[in-house]
Amino acid sequence: LARSTGLLHLSRAMIFASFAIWLSVALASDCDDEASMLSMSLRSGADTDSASLQAMNQRLQDLEMQLSKERKLRQELEQELRRSPCNAPPSTAEIIGQLTSTELIVDTTPLLHYFMPGNLQSCRDAFVMTPDDYTNPDGLPLIMEQDYAYRQYSNNSGFAASLQLAVNQADDILSGFLKNGVLQGVAHPAMMFDIDNTLAFTTENDTDLVGGALPMTEVVNFAQKWCKDLGGSSLDCYFFTARYCTALKANATKTWVERTFPQASQAWIQSHVSITGGVGGCTSSCSVATKDILRSWYVTKGLTWIMSVGDSFTDVLGRSSGVKVKLPNPWFDGSIVPNSLSQGRQMPDPLTSSDLNTYCTKKCAEPPSEACEAAGIKDAQIHKYTTLEYCLQQTPDKAPNQIYGCEFDFVTGASTCHS
Repeated sequence: LARSTGLLHLSRAMIFASFAIWLSVALASDCDDEASMLSMSLRSGADTDSASLQAMNQRLQDLEMQLSKERKLRQELEQELRRSPCNAPPSTAEIIGQLTSTELIVDTTPLLHYFMPGNLQSCRDAFVMTPDDYTNPDGLPLIMEQDYAYRQYSNNSGFAASLQLAVNQADDILSGFLKNGVLQGVAHPAMMFDIDNTLAFTTENDTDLVGGALPMTEVVNFAQKWCKDLGGSSLDCYFFTARYCTALKANATKTWVERTFPQASQAWIQSHVSITGGVGGCTSSCSVATKDILRSWYVTKGLTWIMSVGDSFTDVLGRSSGVKVKLPNPWFDGSIVPNSLSQGRQMPDPLTSSDLNTYCTKKCAEPPSEACEAAGIKDAQIHKYTTLEYCLQQTPDKAPNQIYGCEFDFVTGASTCHS
C-alpha cells in the first residue's frame, strides 16, 4: 500500500512537471514571436522616434531576460521529470512555486504596450465612453463623508460585469486547487489582496483619507468566501496596500477594514494589514513590485502564496505571488503612463502637446530583482517598516506631510521625508 501511494504521488508530480514544461514552452514561444517582431522593427527603424526606439529596446531586453528564465525553468523541470523513482517527489509548495513563478495573469492585458493598433487609431473617436460612463451608467450620486467625496459603481455596469468575470475565474482556480488537494498539501496556504480599486472603490484618487470608500462587493465576497477569520476557512489572507505610510492613511485603512470586514478581530487587522508605500530601495527605470518583497519575507516564515489579487501589475508581479489575478481598472494603468490624478491631484483637460512630457511619460512595471529582494528581507526590514502599527505611529511630528509621508530605503538604511 505504501509503495502504491508513493507511485501515485510520483505520478501526480510527473503530471504537474509535464504540464509545467508544456506551459514554459508555450510562454517561451510567445516571447520568441514578440522578440522577433521587435528585432525586425528595430532593424528597419522606419517612422520610429527615439523614445519609441528606447521603449522597444527596453522591451526586447525584458523579453530576452524572460526567455532566459523560461529556458532555465524548463531545464529544471525536465531534470525533475527524469529523477529516480527512489527520490522523494517535489513538495506541493515547490510545485506551486514552479507553476506560478512566471507571469500567469487572469487579465491578459500586455504588460508593456506603447502602441495602439492602426485600426483603433482610426476609430479612436468612436470610443467616447468615459470611466464614469463605464462604471456608473445609472448616474448614482457621490457619497460624502467628512468633506470627502466617494464615487459609486452600478451593479449593472460593464465594470461590474468584467470584475465579476475575473473573480469567477479566480474562484474556479481556487476551487480546483481545493478539489485536487493542492491547498491541503501545503502547511500555510495564503492569499494577498491589494486594497485600493481591488477591495475599495477609490477610483482615480487611488487612496482614502477617511475610510469611507465603498467596498467592491464582488471581490469582498470572494475574500469572505476563502479567507480564514473573514468568513472562510481555506486560506490565510493578507491585505497589502501601497498607500503612503502615515498615521492619517493608516487610520483610514484600519477604519475601512473594520467597516467592511466586521468579522476581523483587532489582532487580525494588526497582523494581516500592511502599508508598503513608505519603503523603497530597488534601482530600476520601472515601477517595482515591492509587495513581492514582503511576500518573499513571509515565505521565509513558512507561508505559501497561492494567489495575489490586485488592479495594478505592481500588485501581482513577482515569483512569490502565486497565481496572479489582475483585476480591471477603468480609471488608470500606471504601467503605461503615470496616474496624474492620484492623491487628489489635477491635470489639464484636454491636454495640449506641451503637456505630454509632463503627464504622459512612458512607464513600465517589473518584479523586484533578487538583489533588491534580499536587501528588503535582510533583518526583516520590509516587514518592520510596513506594519500597520508602525504606520499608525507616523504622526505629523515624525512625518510632517501626512499625504506622502516618509520613505525608508532598505538598501541604504536612510529615510527621506516629504515636507
